Amino acid sequence: DFSDNSSDSALGTDSSGNSNTWTVHNLSSGAAIANKGFDCFAYSGTGAEQSFSNLAFQPDFLWIKSRTRVDSHGLYDVIRGRASNLYSDLTNGENISGVGADLKSFDSNGFTLGGVQQTALNRNNEDYIAWAWKAGGTPSTNNNGNIQASVSVSTSYGFSVVKYTGDGSTSGSVGHGLGSTPKYVIIKRIDGTNDWKVRHTSLGSTQMLSLNQNYGAGAASWNGETSSVFYPARSGDTYN
Repeated sequence: DFSDNSSDSALGTDSSGNSNTWTVHNLSSGAAIANKGFDCFAYSGTGAEQSFSNLAFQPDFLWIKSRTRVDSHGLYDVIRGRASNLYSDLTNGENISGVGADLKSFDSNGFTLGGVQQTALNRNNEDYIAWAWKAGGTPSTNNNGNIQASVSVSTSYGFSVVKYTGDGSTSGSVGHGLGSTPKYVIIKRIDGTNDWKVRHTSLGSTQMLSLNQNYGAGAASWNGETSSVFYPARSGDTYN
């Protein structure tokens, strides 16, 4: 089952106990552990507290969606904490849940859901899908830009979660910690009802998308990004 990734040769270990170990050719243990940076799985809600321990890492960003009910997507990250939820299909600011509700904890190899449901992650007999990303765990302060940021980042997997307070300027820069220029940036104001902003390099510098809208790429001016910072603001817009 390729579960032993301690070395390239160990990938061929027979887990059945029948000593039918394979000789490995042109496979690397690095490729076999790619899911240490991202993974996804389906589960069923119970209406009671339940834990999942089937990830190869402690998730720093979770995106969860019901597959059987018309409910909003729930987005959680290690910087804002397990009680702070965002809805990718809505303009709402973050929703703060009570202790023990919804997402109860980020765990070393998964997460725990509470039995009290405010944002519908664990309703009894409902099916869900969870996407999980590994960033850098406990956030640190990043001062690469002229706006201070709190960042949890993995340079190995090219993934960063960033929280910052806008200064209202059109030249503000925010450090992302990746060490290379990001190709995909999503921004959401968490204390106001504003659209999600989506920037991808394939759109060039003149177009953006919005997660919560159903239209295609729209005309917009993006100030760009470098290997150390991104520039989130433009005149008249609301993400800085």
